Amino acid sequence: MAITTFLGGFWGDEGKGKETASNALEIIEKGEEFYSEHVKKNIKGYSVRTNGGPNGGHALTVNGVKVTGHVLPSTILYPEFVSIVGAGCALHPEKLVEECKAFRDANMFKGNLFIDDRAQIILDAYKVLDGKTNGRKSTGSGISYVYGHKGLRDGIRARDLLDEKRLKEKLDILLPRLRAEAYAIECKENAKELGQFVPE
Repeated sequence: MAITTFLGGFWGDEGKGKETASNALEIIEKGEEFYSEHVKKNIKGYSVRTNGGPNGGHALTVNGVKVTGHVLPSTILYPEFVSIVGAGCALHPEKLVEECKAFRDANMFKGNLFIDDRAQIILDAYKVLDGKTNGRKSTGSGISYVYGHKGLRDGIRARDLLDEKRLKEKLDILLPRLRAEAYAIECKENAKELGQFVPE
């Protein structure tokens, strides 16, 4: 099976979504298909978003209707494709539900969607902390914190949302750390206001 990969090296806005959609159309036009165990029917291909989160977005216009995708692969437009949000992605559950609804309302959610259960969950606390730390040069969407805590191995994953006991155990460990991070940021800000030297 042939694999085509689109990589961006300029912090987004390279047109990866457009290239993915265009490549999918070429595959559909070829007419070749195979049986997918995931959806129990013949499909033209898989499209996997491997990383990133809702800090950016790509606008899609179909028949004059425009919607903005942040997490959904652009192949969600095609029923012939299985679109996968991969393990390296970051998700904000509420925003993902809103995005899916916007695509459905615009009659653009036609593909098959799967979410890897290892995808990281963006907590609202991450967004609050992200907004307080301009030094990270982040978008304020919680992305820098979600990947930071993924590296620390204490982040929340999609699979944790399906196990209430496991979720509580992980939050009991994570929340004190987030409170400590917030406190450290406040101390740093207060020190700066008092004119004290604060190393970056």
